[in-house]
Amino acid sequence: MLRTRTPALLALAAVVLMLATACGGDRPAEVPTNAPEGGDPTATASDESGENAGALLAEIGNPSDLLPEPAYLPIAPAQAAQLLARQVLTDDEYALPALLTALQRSGISVYGPDDQVAVTAAGPDQGLYFEAWQVRSMVGVVGQKQGGILLPALFEALVASAPELKDEPFARYVVEVIQEQETVSDTQLSFWARFIVELGKARPQGAYDMRGDVDPEEVELDVVQVALITQRLQAELSDGAGVSSSRPEAPRTGSFAKTVSAAEPCQPTGPRPKPKVTTSIFGSVVKAVNQTSASVQKATIDPVLRPFAESANLLLMLNAVKVEVEMEGGPLLERTKTTRAGERKKLKARVSFDGKLLEWANCYRAWENSRGRDLKWPPGQSGPVADVPVTWVLVSDGSVSNGLSARDGARGPLAFTNTNAEGIARTEVEGEPQKRDFSPNAKEKRKKASAEVAVKLKLGDLIKRSERGGVEVLNDVFYDQEMVVNVSYPFEVMDWSDGPGKWTGAMSRVSTTIKTWSNGSNQETWTSRLEIKITETVDEQDDAGLYGSLKGRATESYTMQGTSSRSTTVTRCGRDQTLRFSSRDFGSGSGEGVASVSVTVSEDGQYIVGASTRTNMSHEGGHSEEEEHFGGTCEVSTIPRSDSLPKSTEPIWTSFIQGVGTVDPKDPNTLKGESTKESNSGTVGNATKFTETITWSLTRE
Repeated sequence: MLRTRTPALLALAAVVLMLATACGGDRPAEVPTNAPEGGDPTATASDESGENAGALLAEIGNPSDLLPEPAYLPIAPAQAAQLLARQVLTDDEYALPALLTALQRSGISVYGPDDQVAVTAAGPDQGLYFEAWQVRSMVGVVGQKQGGILLPALFEALVASAPELKDEPFARYVVEVIQEQETVSDTQLSFWARFIVELGKARPQGAYDMRGDVDPEEVELDVVQVALITQRLQAELSDGAGVSSSRPEAPRTGSFAKTVSAAEPCQPTGPRPKPKVTTSIFGSVVKAVNQTSASVQKATIDPVLRPFAESANLLLMLNAVKVEVEMEGGPLLERTKTTRAGERKKLKARVSFDGKLLEWANCYRAWENSRGRDLKWPPGQSGPVADVPVTWVLVSDGSVSNGLSARDGARGPLAFTNTNAEGIARTEVEGEPQKRDFSPNAKEKRKKASAEVAVKLKLGDLIKRSERGGVEVLNDVFYDQEMVVNVSYPFEVMDWSDGPGKWTGAMSRVSTTIKTWSNGSNQETWTSRLEIKITETVDEQDDAGLYGSLKGRATESYTMQGTSSRSTTVTRCGRDQTLRFSSRDFGSGSGEGVASVSVTVSEDGQYIVGASTRTNMSHEGGHSEEEEHFGGTCEVSTIPRSDSLPKSTEPIWTSFIQGVGTVDPKDPNTLKGESTKESNSGTVGNATKFTETITWSLTRE
């Protein structure tokens, strides 16, 4: 066993141990993009000088380099899986030792370029292994690019060869197995499952997460997840079907084999053992395949198992895919100071195969040659990838819009474009019109934005296929699966700011509550009025939409009227007499105070105006009643009574009102509207009716 111990490896162990005591979140640091931080982001990968190859090799090494030693992590498996997954995605010198450590703890061995076992599985191994070049390639793909494949796609070759399996929920089987194994006691298999789950959680896109109540059909896998799952699947299916899953020998003759221009460090010279597992965890998958007819199994099971082994290797070819993005004239876009559209610039993305990764290209080429295929470009040469879809999505605070859509008066997400014969796709962006005119003396205010570029590739876009050389052409369904490579292109927007504007206007609320009870014999009516007049603009911000903080003067008043009546029939002086009783309650209040008003206008033109008030409210009121009685001469007399409440002041009387609406594009500096709501509750004779009308008219000068 030949391994090298490096200071970087020892540093990884120290870093992970420190993280183990501080880790508490579910997300890692953001996965780096290919754009240089703090520099000129005119390209996400370098130009034809070969810097792209140099950058990649500096991080993951050459295929023939000896592997570093796995790190020693004396921490709990669940925490170790989380930390190692985060480290693998960081795209730095610690990523490769972290992946080797995760494979070792998952019970998977790694063969070195010298045909010796470079990393020995910890404890009872799974009977699986990877080649050193595969492990290095995995780090390059997951660290430098964000891309993957849907879980159901792994089974399409199998289903295409055995249509009886088309209704089998293979994706659900896989998700259930991983979720189940994750909860098992600390074994190599449980660590394997935890590491797969943590890789998904650590990715920015939620579709990679396999934990919880997920839709298996929507689960997306990165290259490491694919490799870990398909290795196990192929071994179990091979054992279950009684066929060999050993690596096929490279052909010694044929037109493709001779095109390899250099040594083949990725082709092992020594024998490799047959991957063989002692227990099955994908029993549902194996059972489904074994239940197909014997003729289907005999004719198809061997060739359709091979795509499981091929899938991870083919995804590794994303290492050699280069996506360059640039903005004409440099990454700075200028907005106007008016409601007219700003500067318009073109964005260009070039998709190519980077042939300068000589040794790595040879790994892919030698592997493809052994299967009767070859890359589309001669050894050592780069070439454009033509006719692949490219999606552009703008990420900004509303300061940038799609220039192509804007020509038609519509603003929205950028459309799909396809690369031309040179591998180039273009679109346009422009500075979004201001929602108001700024003063000529407005100051420059730089903002951040980015174009998120998604390139949709098929492996068939990179590979040419042939039946020459006597090599059987395997099932090519997997070559037609779509994968997405995501690249972020950051740029700056020159915006403007001239301080807060001045707001004027008013808001009001009128509400009425009418309550009746005792079959209508009692009734009470409350009417309140609130008037707010804007007096001051405290602050205004326009980074994302517009937010204004205002002050106002509030005047508030209310009136209350309540009536009650009843009657009683009595017999006095030889006759029946109805005696009546009635009463009236009344009150009123008024006061003045301050109002805090907020104005929020979103990027899509929706707005909210709200106000809260605090007033010193004075109250007064009274009560009067009349009651009929029999007098001493059998005559009915009326006895009146009345009293008044002492005038009082309530120092803090709070209210809140709010209005919502949409900005009128013809008058964007005026927010004006009215809303009325009504409610009824109770039953006839015992009911409450509420009516409220709010009006607002605010103008920004």
